[in-house]
Amino acid sequence: MSTALKVERLGKNSGVIVNEHELSARAEASVSPPLELPTVSATPAVNMTEALKQSSRILLLRNMVGPDEIDDQLEPEVKDEMKKYGQVNKVVIFRLLQASDDEAVRIFVEFTNVGQAIKAFVDLNGRFFGGRSIKASFYDLEAYNANQFDQ
Repeated sequence: MSTALKVERLGKNSGVIVNEHELSARAEASVSPPLELPTVSATPAVNMTEALKQSSRILLLRNMVGPDEIDDQLEPEVKDEMKKYGQVNKVVIFRLLQASDDEAVRIFVEFTNVGQAIKAFVDLNGRFFGGRSIKASFYDLEAYNANQFDQ
């Protein structure tokens, strides 16, 4: 015997030995054309791989709130929320005047080290907050220290 026997199951306790050529002919006949699935462009808020290559201890959160949602409680609320990722040195809320609603408010979170910022980035990027998808990214430390928040 040069090939193994092939068995086709007919029921719970029964089967039949099938010729190899019959089996392949049945398989070809039963194969339906592949389904055409619609393509959905699901782009994450920010490409994680690219963002992690440029990581810093400054995390920039965009589209977290709209311009009309800025109040005196926003900074302490953000600072409290960010403390679960690590020690937060400072939170800066910056409003761009000539920007779309999702880009108008920039929230800068300064962590004590890069690891804490990475942890927050991984958890927050693409997460929904108040019906908005947060766009998290890292911000250049020199630009942050120079108060250049509009780059």
